[in-house]
Amino acid sequence: MALFSQTSTTGSVISLMLLILCSIPLIYQDYKNKKIEWSKTQKWYLAFISTCIISTFINYPHYVNDWGNIGKMRYFIFALLLSFAFRHLNKINFFTEKKIQIFSYTLLSSLTIVTITSIIGMHQGFNFWKQMPGSTDRLEGAISIGNYGQELPVITLFFLAVLINYKKIPFIINRIFLIICLFINVYAIYVSGMRSALYGFLIAMPFLFYFHGKRFFLKAIIFSALFLTLVISATLFQKFTSRQFMNVDNASNNMRISMWKKSLEAFMEKPLLGHGYLSRNNKYLAADSEGREVIPLHIAHSSYFQILKDTGIVGTIAFLGFLFMWFRNFSQKDNIISRLCLASLICSYFHGIPHNFLINGSNSGMLLAVLYGMSEIYYQKNLKEVS
Repeated sequence: MALFSQTSTTGSVISLMLLILCSIPLIYQDYKNKKIEWSKTQKWYLAFISTCIISTFINYPHYVNDWGNIGKMRYFIFALLLSFAFRHLNKINFFTEKKIQIFSYTLLSSLTIVTITSIIGMHQGFNFWKQMPGSTDRLEGAISIGNYGQELPVITLFFLAVLINYKKIPFIINRIFLIICLFINVYAIYVSGMRSALYGFLIAMPFLFYFHGKRFFLKAIIFSALFLTLVISATLFQKFTSRQFMNVDNASNNMRISMWKKSLEAFMEKPLLGHGYLSRNNKYLAADSEGREVIPLHIAHSSYFQILKDTGIVGTIAFLGFLFMWFRNFSQKDNIISRLCLASLICSYFHGIPHNFLINGSNSGMLLAVLYGMSEIYYQKNLKEVS
């Protein structure tokens, strides 16, 4: 799955499905023996899924969309099943040190290979993966610009956490190899042209030290805030000529602001349950790059505005409750999984992976489904936590 995540959405989905299918018989045994327990996070998540489905069917007579988009709800089910699967696989000691070591090397190696070729491709103006001319001002991954740019900081933060907690990890990944790969990928985040990815990465950085004492965590927050201030100042005063520091008043930002405004207008029309999951509303037209309001409102370019527009107040409360409980899963337990995953989760909150997980169902969605599954491993009270 780690290898496919950089090369094929279909491969990523198939590998995730195989993992789930192999686990279902074992999960069913737990169900028969009444050993299945629902965490609060899973209940909030189920409430959100239910709201999406109810909202869609309520709006069906006026629902302007294709069933392909509605079918993307399957990614919700993937993540929910994976949370039970991971919990069971951990209980039967499926995740041996050797397997984790192989998974880690495969993921970090495939990510770094794509990163290096993407950096070269950006300078050459050629996408080696698609064998066609490419962008010269941003990285293009094996699949698309957006997917790769959003996966990159989340996976990089995970391996930064591996380096920081190196002595606590029971498996060994070569430190020099880890540092070299991290240097390449951190550099790629800076030059990738994905502004939201850079901001999300910087905001999440202090959470690498969340379990290292309050004083150390506070220092990390202050350092991150100062760095963010520097980046924002460089953007406002245009001290650098890069996509990372684009003028605030540009076509890309103006299009997004228009979509946010139209999403709020749509929400005000149906505030309780919204317009339906991923509904395409021709009544609300957002501005294009030239400022003409001609784009039917479908993607809001914000996870939070999207949920508000599509599922209303009920869905938004369920969604935010789910995100809060997900954070609690990691933040309240000082074990190795929390130490490795917390910063990655915070990054995803701020730079759009929930958008891909909940809306586009892309490779980033598969990555987030795994991240969610990992957060549920240590729920059961009779399961001994490793710290």
